[in-house]
Amino acid sequence: MSQPNKQDKPSRSDNNDDEMKGMSKYQIVKEGWGNRPNFQASYGLKMTPEDIEEGNRILETFQELDDAKTNSEQNQQGKTGKNA
Repeated sequence: MSQPNKQDKPSRSDNNDDEMKGMSKYQIVKEGWGNRPNFQASYGLKMTPEDIEEGNRILETFQELDDAKTNSEQNQQGKTGKNA
């Protein structure tokens, strides 16, 4: 039986694209609320499958906003760098 090649899956440090994607749902929850039940409760959601899905939609919106902010900041830095 062959072992999978470590190069098949780039590590986070090997792939700059992953580093640019912003925070994971887990990171957002951990840093903002400590854990998923606290996050869910803060939005009036329970730990049911339906409410977990709703919580995921909220977290995906946070991720999109974070990505948009990061892209805007990078574009602004690029413009500033070209003019300097």
